[in-house]
Amino acid sequence: MEENGTMQTNEKYKEGAYEKTLLYLYPYMRKRAMELETTLKLQAQGSYSAREDTEALVERLLQYDYMVNLLLWVKQEITLILQKFTREELYILERRYF
Repeated sequence: MEENGTMQTNEKYKEGAYEKTLLYLYPYMRKRAMELETTLKLQAQGSYSAREDTEALVERLLQYDYMVNLLLWVKQEITLILQKFTREELYILERRYF
């Protein structure tokens, strides 16, 4: 860390960027999770004609499943956090991010 604190400021900015990104994406997380789930099902159904080896196909399908579950979990956690906000705080947040 530098004496003038620039590294610390940059680290705080990076941390804050994740929260902002999650808030911007919050309204779309469920929709994107459902799209990924549809993709997962379609690729699983069409796997009999896949040209890649079975192990690679299963790994890819598991990655889709992991992404779906992760998006739904993050959305649920954000929802729990937002439930603790006051009406005024929610209004400010909605005006800014949603």
